[in-house]
Amino acid sequence: MNFQFSSAQEAFYQEVDSFIRKELPAGWTQESHHWPGGYGRYRSLRSWLPPERSSDAGSGRKAGSQSRGPKEYGGSGRSHIEQAIFHERLSYYRAPGPGIATLIVGPTILSFGNEEQKKEWLPRIAKENSRFWLAYSEPGAGSDLASIQTRAVEDGDDLVINGQKTWSSAAHLSDYAWMLVRTDSIASPRKGISLVVVDNRSKGITVRP
Repeated sequence: MNFQFSSAQEAFYQEVDSFIRKELPAGWTQESHHWPGGYGRYRSLRSWLPPERSSDAGSGRKAGSQSRGPKEYGGSGRSHIEQAIFHERLSYYRAPGPGIATLIVGPTILSFGNEEQKKEWLPRIAKENSRFWLAYSEPGAGSDLASIQTRAVEDGDDLVINGQKTWSSAAHLSDYAWMLVRTDSIASPRKGISLVVVDNRSKGITVRP
């Protein structure tokens, strides 16, 4: 089995590597406050850029978003190998890159969503117009997602959600929550759980450190 990159993949590798090195501020790799540099000192790439370059701060994230997904939904149709190359280079330089929207929300909607959901969300994610935080874990459940207690009850066309989430990095900087909720209180613990998109601007949401 040949594990070498093809000529096209090698060219993409060099393109991504050059792009990241060009865009990152001097000293970023050594002084980055992004993981694994420390969760408690979160900074965005924008805060490191001089004013004249601040409008380009999202270019790396946008490139990452567009590297995934079919072209008909706004993506670039990149292969899995090319996506892996992109993420490996980002990780190597500790560069800020695609987040929950691109790595989790988009692929899940692409695999399990209906056509209406795909057309609504995937182009927005590809254009980096929608940022998500991961709303899975809870204070009383931790990583045991079968124990979540956040509930969603239908009220006409709405879902009324009550509960609390924790370990939700960058929730205060995001637009939407990708949230696990219990929609069937009778089902067994590992069933009756649904994924919902919750707008951060919804009435009743409080985000705190």
